[in-house]
Amino acid sequence: VSFLAHSFRCAKCHDHKFDPVPTRDYYRIQAVFAPVQFADRKVEYQPYENISGFADMKERTERLLAETRAQQQQFKEKTDAAIAAWLKENGYQNLKQVAADKRPPLRWFGLSEFEKSLLKINNKRIDYFERELKRYEPYAFSVYNGPPNNYRSTKTVNLIPGAKQKQGEIQQTFILAGGAITAPTEKVTPGVLSAVAGSNSSREPNAWNTIPQTSEGRRLALARWIASSNNTLTARVIVNRIWQLHFGTGLVATPNNFGQKGDQPSHPELLDWLATWFMDHGWSIKQLHQLIMTSETYQQSSQPVDAERVQTVDPRNRLLSHFPTRRMTAEQLRDSLLALTGELNPEMGGPGVFPEINWEVALQPRHIMGSVAPAYQPMPLPRQRNRRTLYAFRYRTLSDPMLEVFNRPGSESSCERRDETTVTPQAFALFNGQFTHDRALALAHDIIQNTKTQEDAVQNAFLQVVLRKPESSELQLALKHVQQMQSYHEQHPPQKIPLPREVKREMIEELTGESFSWTEKLDLSENYVQDLKPWDVDAATRALAELCLVLMNSNEFIYLR
Repeated sequence: VSFLAHSFRCAKCHDHKFDPVPTRDYYRIQAVFAPVQFADRKVEYQPYENISGFADMKERTERLLAETRAQQQQFKEKTDAAIAAWLKENGYQNLKQVAADKRPPLRWFGLSEFEKSLLKINNKRIDYFERELKRYEPYAFSVYNGPPNNYRSTKTVNLIPGAKQKQGEIQQTFILAGGAITAPTEKVTPGVLSAVAGSNSSREPNAWNTIPQTSEGRRLALARWIASSNNTLTARVIVNRIWQLHFGTGLVATPNNFGQKGDQPSHPELLDWLATWFMDHGWSIKQLHQLIMTSETYQQSSQPVDAERVQTVDPRNRLLSHFPTRRMTAEQLRDSLLALTGELNPEMGGPGVFPEINWEVALQPRHIMGSVAPAYQPMPLPRQRNRRTLYAFRYRTLSDPMLEVFNRPGSESSCERRDETTVTPQAFALFNGQFTHDRALALAHDIIQNTKTQEDAVQNAFLQVVLRKPESSELQLALKHVQQMQSYHEQHPPQKIPLPREVKREMIEELTGESFSWTEKLDLSENYVQDLKPWDVDAATRALAELCLVLMNSNEFIYLR
């Protein structure tokens, strides 16, 4: 899908209904990956790699693991003591045979029902923490070519084996009738998409379209076929995706479908020219961005010269008579707010970071592996957690509400084009959300520190957020609003809100069906550096923050024109 703008999924069970993609092609491409086995490869951290935060996160995980193991040890000692006391009182001679269904588990002897339940949860948490620790080891998730391994444990991926273990018969690939793994039919060899011009290796085999049948070189050959200038699809698909990022809609409006059911190009000659230019310039995406952004089309105003005629002739603006107004994506919006206040950490690379999200959401239970995952806790320092959203760690079971409401797509499948809805929760998230309030306060504090009068502060707020000075009427309204808010805040000082220190967890005991609960302690309050809060600043700063919040919610800031 990403490089060829075509989904092969339906060809797993039958020939494609609309495009010339036979089932045979699906399994020939699958055969390219038949020798691939997953494994860990020991690779020391390189000087160019960003491992900031590794030491702190590893130390925290080790501490949580040690605390959980210590509690398990307490349960073991209590069980041992209970068994010893029973034997001392009753003696070995009183031991007797008991039916299995009436016999209590010896390992849980002497524990309460609550302790038995917590013991099982802790066992799962120990597995979880041990897995987490592997993230900080110098191992790369890698692959090797070889026969199927017999490693069946779910605890960890095995290490890349030696040469002897790589020897053996490569797994064969068969066409599966109806996609059923129990119904193999014809054996196939690795190949490529035969519908692409010059790619039918059965009729016209050549060095470009032929995939080796040996275990080595299959993926490399497929990559070269995809990225070759002979391939009529790849360059067009990439160019179209980049065009869509700049204009909201691609030259082909269905970027994941260049087939019969996809849209026709609005400017086919331009698409071909850009694809050729892209290949001639070394497939440089950076140069392609520069070409598009320096064009007259990109630099047009979003206001059409003759709006009435445009609405009649080209209501969807496919002819690009004016720049298409579009809203920032969820990630762009978050990053822009952080950049606006000077808080964005532009650091490149490194592991995923844990930014602040709504506490009510962050502390919700996440049930995994028959247990409850540790509570989500943001990274302790602002510079660590205020990285670009691209680096934010993503849990499938825990989504940032602000990003989700602004149509951030899920990570489970390819998203050809984001939805752009306008719904009430977006206004609530942006106007009432803690993240936006913190950014408004940070901006107001910075402006107050660098201006002398209230009027200068208001003008500076307009300049920084919407990149223009306020009109006379706007200035008067804004000044009046700030003055009213300052009077209000002087009379209503904020109460300091402490960080959460613990969270109550509840589960259902799997054997008895009884509900039980326990308290999970949070360690973020130990060395956590909070963002600027209302109780840290005076009434004048809080009042200006109210204006900054309004400007951050304006269409002028949220939309690209």
